[in-house]
Amino acid sequence: MAVLRYLLLLFPAILSPAAVVGSGGCVSVAGDRQTYHPNCSLAGELHDAKLKVANLESAHEEITENVKARDRCLAEGKKQIEDMEKKIMQLHSTLANLKVL
Repeated sequence: MAVLRYLLLLFPAILSPAAVVGSGGCVSVAGDRQTYHPNCSLAGELHDAKLKVANLESAHEEITENVKARDRCLAEGKKQIEDMEKKIMQLHSTLANLKVL
């Protein structure tokens, strides 16, 4: 998803010279920044919306990875607890057998 975000950032930059020539000057490019003229506010809003979606997708992916990592840690902890419970039961059994003798 991070790749998608970067593609969305680069795609308008690739098309911007064509947009300036073909659309009567809707997009102005100055260095790394693009500005949209008021008569093309929908194009600017669409661009902003795409950036927001890309950022949200990236944040969602990062949060999902964090949750999965925590889930793995919890599963490992649960497995360790189960192993320790088995060992405790074995020790109780051994202790009970020793008391009988």
